[in-house]
Amino acid sequence: MGENEQEVSAEQALRVLNEQGYVLWKAPMASRGVEMVDMSRFKGKKVRVGIVSDTHLGSQHQQLTYLRAMYRYFSRRKVNVVLHAGDLVDGEGIYYGHRYELFVIGADAQIEYAVNNYPHYKGITTYLISGNHDAVFQKRAGIDVVATICRQREDMVYLGYGGADVDIGGVRFYLMHADGGVPYARSYRTQKIIEQLPGGSKPHVLIIGHLHVTDILPNYRNVLGILAGCFQSQTPYLRRKGLAPDVGGYLLEFETSDVDTPSGSVGFKIEWRPFMVPKDKDY
Repeated sequence: MGENEQEVSAEQALRVLNEQGYVLWKAPMASRGVEMVDMSRFKGKKVRVGIVSDTHLGSQHQQLTYLRAMYRYFSRRKVNVVLHAGDLVDGEGIYYGHRYELFVIGADAQIEYAVNNYPHYKGITTYLISGNHDAVFQKRAGIDVVATICRQREDMVYLGYGGADVDIGGVRFYLMHADGGVPYARSYRTQKIIEQLPGGSKPHVLIIGHLHVTDILPNYRNVLGILAGCFQSQTPYLRRKGLAPDVGGYLLEFETSDVDTPSGSVGFKIEWRPFMVPKDKDY
């Protein structure tokens, strides 16, 4: 290395190139360890967390009106943190005929639409993972759409692809975008996932996206398991499979502990807020 040369990290090089106008895309970001939520935003021991998933923005079947209503409710209930379990946008070409179910086509258009339309309420930060619909643009063109959206929204934090740990006041959440279809018994997938979690690092709460249905498993092997539902009405694909989605979100309330207890929390209160009648052409 020459006398005037400096060692530059890969991250610094990428930042310099981006500042010069180059657009560089990397592989989907893997989980970056445990995301520690700043607890200074919460007052007292009681914490309220919002849970949403599978918003599929860009789909003709998105339920944006209800998603906005959910965030209004979060705001009224003094929720500061919302956890999103993946599939922020609808992607493109996931299955045969999928393109004809979109009203926003292409990565750039879906990014712009999400940046401009995803609910934004003062004091609420949304922590997201990306799902299989989000990742389709990465596979085809190297575009990590959720990372790009979050770079343009100060109220949205990208945690990585497929799964991530979030710590809120000592209560550990694991966000996961699952794979496969809906099992015959709704609790089956949750049980099997919990059974495979490493014993020394199990979360207190497991939140599963992708399945578009709801289920609450209050205490399986000391884990609260939640299927997160969605904000997309029944698509032709789901209709062919005889599946009806559960549109809505959760409000989860718990108390952080002042003492070093094994559970790290004092009880959970779960509220499911459904939207029973889907809206047609909600865009």
